Amino acid sequence: MYIHNIENKMDDDEIKDIVNKFIHRREYYKQRYHNYVKTDPQQVDKARERAKKHYNDNKEKRKEYYQTNKKMMLAMNRYRYYKKNNKMDIYIKKYPEDYKLIIQKQVPQVQEQVQEQVQFL
Repeated sequence: MYIHNIENKMDDDEIKDIVNKFIHRREYYKQRYHNYVKTDPQQVDKARERAKKHYNDNKEKRKEYYQTNKKMMLAMNRYRYYKKNNKMDIYIKKYPEDYKLIIQKQVPQVQEQVQEQVQFL
């Protein structure tokens, strides 16, 4: 591993070396996963146990998250439906409070849509 101060610049050989090590490490772990971890029954069982434990430990968190964000999730689902079917004008007329809520939360997808509408006008 190379440690450099801001004043010391890395030359091209060091940069190439670091990039090559990164690529080889990534390839090694990818091969290891596909050849060993994914096919080994013990590893698969361990992963399943971890997933079950995580699911059971976080059931309440998931419910709580849904309850706190219920309005936003419903508004976004409606927004995506109307946008997919090119009926945004109907959405804005039918659900103005949902549209305001989404704009207030500054959801990136909606911000792009709003800017397109402003430029169109």
